[in-house]
Amino acid sequence: IQDKSNTDIKLDQTLKDTGCSFAIVTSMRRIEADLDKAEVLLQEAIQIAIQEGPQEVKEFKIHYTYVGHLIGKQGATIKAMQEKAGCLIGIDQKDEMDEEAVVKVGPGSLEQLAIAEQLVMEKVQEKEKNRLNATDGMTFLERKKLQAEEDRANNLAIAAKAAAAA
Repeated sequence: IQDKSNTDIKLDQTLKDTGCSFAIVTSMRRIEADLDKAEVLLQEAIQIAIQEGPQEVKEFKIHYTYVGHLIGKQGATIKAMQEKAGCLIGIDQKDEMDEEAVVKVGPGSLEQLAIAEQLVMEKVQEKEKNRLNATDGMTFLERKKLQAEEDRANNLAIAAKAAAAA
């Protein structure tokens, strides 16, 4: 809308809880016709949003090892997925102690959210297939779990030997 009307548009949502938001529109060329055009385009966008129905947001978790693959080089992969789904896809990985990242899709229609989630899960599965070990057929997560179990067993054996020697 800004590009089409040569305007700068800022949204003021301080009264959002009351059901009101304000658009502050400034003409970049100081021409009133630009403001009129922006108003028409904003009204059209509002009507489309009303017709499309409520916008939803969905969150789900993925293992942090998939984050880089989902984002892609310079964000190219996630941008392509957003374009295909028609809604935003964000990845929250703030909690570095957690092995999972939160994927947030939306706002969008239920159909857009389903497409976004499917695209994300396809990328996760693609990465997981790439991680298959050719010799044992185990996935990365399976190998990691097995390694943890082996480490625990080794630690128990060391502790048992130390207790027997004492």
